[in-house]
Amino acid sequence: MWRRFGVPVFEQLLSSDGRLVASECEAHDGLHLNPVVRHGFDQGELLLDGGPTGIAAREMPGLCGCGAAGPRITDTRPSA
Repeated sequence: MWRRFGVPVFEQLLSSDGRLVASECEAHDGLHLNPVVRHGFDQGELLLDGGPTGIAAREMPGLCGCGAAGPRITDTRPSA
C-alpha cells in the first residue's frame, strides 16, 4: 500500500462483535490494547472478556516507541 498508493497501513484487531480491541501506532511496535476491553492470557492465547480468541500473542508492558504507556500485544499469530 505504501509503495503503490503512498499511504501507511496500520493493523487493527476487532472482536467477533466488531469492537476495536487493539490498534497499531506509527512506531509499529505491537498493537495497543483498547483500555475498555477486558483481556487476559491463557497459555499464550489472548482472551477477550474471558473467552478464547484463537490468537496467540505476547503482552508487552511499558512505554512504546510512540510515547504511549500501557500494554500492547506483539507476536500475534493463530494459536495452535
